[in-house]
Amino acid sequence: MIRRSIENSLAFGAYEGEAQVGFARVLTDYATFRVAVRRVCGSGASRTGVGKLLVSSVVEHPALRELPFMVLATRDAQGLYEAYGDFHVIERPASWMVRRAVPPSQDGLRSARRVTTSGERKERAAAPLSP
Repeated sequence: MIRRSIENSLAFGAYEGEAQVGFARVLTDYATFRVAVRRVCGSGASRTGVGKLLVSSVVEHPALRELPFMVLATRDAQGLYEAYGDFHVIERPASWMVRRAVPPSQDGLRSARRVTTSGERKERAAAPLSP
């Protein structure tokens, strides 16, 4: 699961010599939206500037810099993100919602209607026609 989450994100690594001392990843459509998902600094990296370097690298990355919207959640690093990423508290937090995964047998959304993803449409278009 960790490997797949990294492969489907824009990942950033901070290194001191050969040792990785920090990691961050961003989910994005590269057009309108960015979500900073994780910023982790290794033990001993606290107060060494690694977090500042990661935040600055994420917000200034050429593929992300011009996108109009970026969100993140943090337990205890609000000051870091405000100072080095120009983040602010969401003005209307009640307008944001979250959905936790529910086992398929409990989701209650079964019907004859069907929705396909862009990936499924591409697969169908590329599949050879049956005789």
